[in-house]
Amino acid sequence: MSVPMRERITNGCVDLSYRVPVEKAEMVKRVMRALLEDGEQDDTTGYVTPEEAFGPSSPARALRGYRYREALTQAKLATLVGVTAQNISDMECGRRGIGKEMARKLGEALNAPWERFL
Repeated sequence: MSVPMRERITNGCVDLSYRVPVEKAEMVKRVMRALLEDGEQDDTTGYVTPEEAFGPSSPARALRGYRYREALTQAKLATLVGVTAQNISDMECGRRGIGKEMARKLGEALNAPWERFL
């Protein structure tokens, strides 16, 4: 379920921030893009694309999001999947790739689709 985090009105525009489940993020981005592209707007409005606002989607971002969702520390997740906390940190920062076997372990530990980590 999405939860509004803040709402601020500035110059006739409302700034919104929502926290949504990772598996719904792409759908929310598509809806936002469709709403912003609907109607006449110019480049002076200050609108940004979802990619500009959220950055590109990646396995590293998914890992961090699912870990936060499950309220696990890097150390606790590392224990569950049999690696060090530094390995989890490196995966979340994109310094270490996530192989298929590790993706399966992460999926099981985080109650998430393992393919999301590839």
